[in-house]
Order: sequence, then structure tokens, then C-alpha cells
Amino acid sequence: MRCPKLLLLDFDGVISRNSIALQRDWVMRRLCAEGVVGSGVVDDLVRAVATSLPARTSLELVSLIYGVEWSTEDLATMAREVGSAITIDSDFEMLRAACRAHAIPLKIVSLAEGLHRLLPQLEARDFCPPPGRSKADPTTFRKLAASLEVPAPETLLVDDTPMVLRAAKLAGFQTALMSGALFDEQDYDEHRQYIDLYCNSLCDVLRLVRGELSCEPAG
Repeated sequence: MRCPKLLLLDFDGVISRNSIALQRDWVMRRLCAEGVVGSGVVDDLVRAVATSLPARTSLELVSLIYGVEWSTEDLATMAREVGSAITIDSDFEMLRAACRAHAIPLKIVSLAEGLHRLLPQLEARDFCPPPGRSKADPTTFRKLAASLEVPAPETLLVDDTPMVLRAAKLAGFQTALMSGALFDEQDYDEHRQYIDLYCNSLCDVLRLVRGELSCEPAG
């Protein structure tokens, strides 16, 4: 794969490894406390939907099935009720510093709104909202590519949802899959052709930026 000239990171599951777990726990508490459904059913539904949609979207969809509505603006309330704050990966600041040192812009691609108001490490300018309703739609990334100063083939998207990477790859982006708790190897099988790099943590992305992973020069 090519060395990226622009790095795009998902928030849930990439920059924050616990945000989806927090949201899942809150949804489970709400549904189970009201006797709507058992936790195993919620997990099975979210897992089935999340192979085709981003994890946050999957949780929102499953919640709506049972009449529970919420949005990103509720994250602070969720954190208080679950008793666990949203955290940012400990390697994120090192990655951001390495990107600055190598003149590689870093942007957060997320449909979530208001995250910079919850996390002091982030600012509104760090975000690059995708111009579409779903990151699983290739049209969203085609529109995003048209708005970026760096061509899509020289831009790397790191996400934890195979279907999102499929959409980005069809739009010409380089792609990296961040491993997480929602998926196992079987979930990746039909999407392997759309994934250029597999990551276990932001350390792997950091190594790529530093040139410690083999890649061919872009351009």
C-alpha cells in the first residue's frame, strides 16, 4: 500500500476503544431494565446489523426497534449512568504528533456530533464529518473525496467496520481495519478485497506514519 498523505480516523472503535462498549452497556441497561429483551438478543442483533453498518448506527437502529431513542448528545448522560467515562486511546497523542512531524494531516471522520465538547483533547477543527447519512454508502466517500485537498488514493481511512471500508475502497481510498470486540475473522471474509491493512491498535498506524511498516511511496 502507499504511504498516506492524509490520515482519516473513525472515532468509535479507533480513537476511542471503549465508546461503543459504553453505548452498548447503556442500551442493554435500558432495554433489560424495562424487561423489553434479554442481553443476548441485543448482542446478536447488534452483531448481525454491524457487519453492514457502523457500530453506532447499529446500536441506534436496534434501540429504535424497541422504542429507545438517543443521540450522540446523550453520551455524557450515558457515561454518568454507566459509570464509565469515554476514553481516548493512549497512543492517539503520539500518533497526532507523528503526523505533524511528517506533515500528514489527521482528521476524524465521524457522524457523531459534539464529541469535542465532551473530550478536551479534541477540537471542532479536528473533525471531518462525512457528507452523507451513512458511512456504509460509497457515495458518502465519493463526496468526501471531492471535498479533500489530497486525492483519495493517497488518503488512508482507519475504521473498525468492514462495510465502511468497502464503501471507502470503492471510492478510491486506502483502507485499514482496526480490530475490535464486535467482529471476528469470519466477519471479514467477504470484505478482504477492500482492506489494505489490518491493525490491532493505533500503534500499527503510528508505525506506518513513521515509515516502520513497508509501503510504497505515494505519487
